[in-house]
Amino acid sequence: MKGTKYLFLAATALSLAACSSDDENTGVNDGPVTAQITAGINDVLTRASGQSWEANDAIGISTYTPDGGTATLTNYANKKYVTTAGNGTFTRESGAEASGIFFQDADETVYFRAYYPFQGTDGTDAETITGITTSDQSAQEDFDFMFAEGATASKDAPTIKFDETSNATDARFKHMMTRLILNITTDANSGFSASDISDGTYFLSGIVHSGSFNTATGTAAATGTTTTSDWEITNYTSVAGNVRTCSLILYPQSGASLTFKTTIDRQDYTSDEFTPELNASTSYEYDITIKKTGVTVSDCTIVGWGTPVDGGSIEAEM
Repeated sequence: MKGTKYLFLAATALSLAACSSDDENTGVNDGPVTAQITAGINDVLTRASGQSWEANDAIGISTYTPDGGTATLTNYANKKYVTTAGNGTFTRESGAEASGIFFQDADETVYFRAYYPFQGTDGTDAETITGITTSDQSAQEDFDFMFAEGATASKDAPTIKFDETSNATDARFKHMMTRLILNITTDANSGFSASDISDGTYFLSGIVHSGSFNTATGTAAATGTTTTSDWEITNYTSVAGNVRTCSLILYPQSGASLTFKTTIDRQDYTSDEFTPELNASTSYEYDITIKKTGVTVSDCTIVGWGTPVDGGSIEAEM
């Protein structure tokens, strides 16, 4: 993608659109064409906080060159688009339509990438996002970073499709963080009742909560040190019968060594360390059984946040 002839700034676009009434009469459109945006997510279970886009979710869209050349981000960088109805159709916010994305040259194919959630200033490259931690999991929508690239569009085909059909590639949004699911349970033979599980408090240690997200490459990475004290996760769990489930979104981090602990009726029960890889775009699920004799962590299922793979198992009992 060379030059800027296919894209005009809003003021230019609007003036060109009104230039020729003759073109309108003859059916020839030499003026700019407004971009349209649709987006999908590459799995059934999307964010831990929901299964689809939510109303008023916002993404940042930029142009780029796919051949490794110098990206012309000054054309369109970090343009904010919103799915008002949460249906995957993204538009400019009310009143900002004139500063949206326009196409001018019908012969030019333009490449787009995007990320979620939108950060920074509309029209200014967001670059690398820092300063957002995962310690408060009630705000998962702030750090469930997703990334998409490979969508193409032009004046003749102005819909920017961040989905599997765009440019014969999978241009859908992909989760770039890692997900850790803990299914905490007990049974009659373990010495606890379902109410004991419901009333307990739960902790996890060994997590790095700080990190960064590169909006140009989609790379998320943990930075800093691991938690030195128990991180309480009780409020981030949901209860169904005798199972308490905790679904956490974390920065990818290698070499993690985690410890699970629960306090029930003033008694602490602690697992041995377990070591999920916590790779990007991957979900790790553990079944944790609490017993009077200790804690069992087993049956690690590793999922490509949509595609199951063999993850083996790990057990630790005290």
